[in-house]
Amino acid sequence: MVTDTIQIALQETDFSPVPGGADHYVAAIQNKSGELKALRRASPETWSRLTPLMEIVGRKRAPTQYRREAVAGWVKRVAAAVGEGSVCVQLIHRLLSE
Repeated sequence: MVTDTIQIALQETDFSPVPGGADHYVAAIQNKSGELKALRRASPETWSRLTPLMEIVGRKRAPTQYRREAVAGWVKRVAAAVGEGSVCVQLIHRLLSE
């Protein structure tokens, strides 16, 4: 069980989760095997200009409650693809709506 909580102070001014600039790209990527494979193969040069916006896609028919193991599997696969790179995570609507 994870108990550490991270909260950013509201007055902190140097928080910049995504680098800015015309040469930085935020790519919307889903947790599909081919897209994760592309992230694993990305060069360090690519990672220096890329922040993936990872859309976690669950089953088409969402269960009443997702099992802890299912969510842990999604996180493990994304972490393996991203490594030490930065990533923003978003749960898509169908995962939350049913």
